[in-house]
Amino acid sequence: GLQETTDCTDQDSIKSLFAHLDEAPVVSKVKRIGKAGDQVRPVRVVLSTKEAVRNVLGKSARLKESEVYQNVSIAPDRKAVERAVNGALRAKLREKIELEPGKVWRISGGSVVEDGTSLIVFGLQETTDCTDQESIKSLFTHLDEAPVVSKVKRIGKVGEQVRPVLVVLSTWEAVRAVLRKAARLKNSGLLG
Repeated sequence: GLQETTDCTDQDSIKSLFAHLDEAPVVSKVKRIGKAGDQVRPVRVVLSTKEAVRNVLGKSARLKESEVYQNVSIAPDRKAVERAVNGALRAKLREKIELEPGKVWRISGGSVVEDGTSLIVFGLQETTDCTDQESIKSLFTHLDEAPVVSKVKRIGKVGEQVRPVLVVLSTWEAVRAVLRKAARLKNSGLLG
């Protein structure tokens, strides 16, 4: 969305954009892609190092908060095959969201996966008085929550340290509800 203008060159526009991100990378090449027409053409920018690319991409979300650059986005340059694969993944993601709207989906490691239905609870003492499932239920009761728990499992080897507990809940909404109230556990005595 970087507008073409006769007031300044694309190089100057890119330099100004990077300055807005508090970056000043060495720019090797700046070139508009496609034929001039009614739509704004993207700009391919080649930077001198991969680190500079990472820095710029890492700060690119700031553009949405800017009045000047709110309609500009920055994305890594991809090969045609990568664009096709990513497009197919995004289509599959849209399909999953449409077919199963109660779940949260994301792209990870080249596939579409369900997101965020697990928690890791640290500091829950291991005891012979009750099972981990009972301890987790008590913890959730303290938070005034009663989520459907699919799985409770200690992580790591038995030893001197308290092992964390993996808790898988039925929905992302349940995870969010528990996380919103988790601060209540700080002085509850339930966690070590």
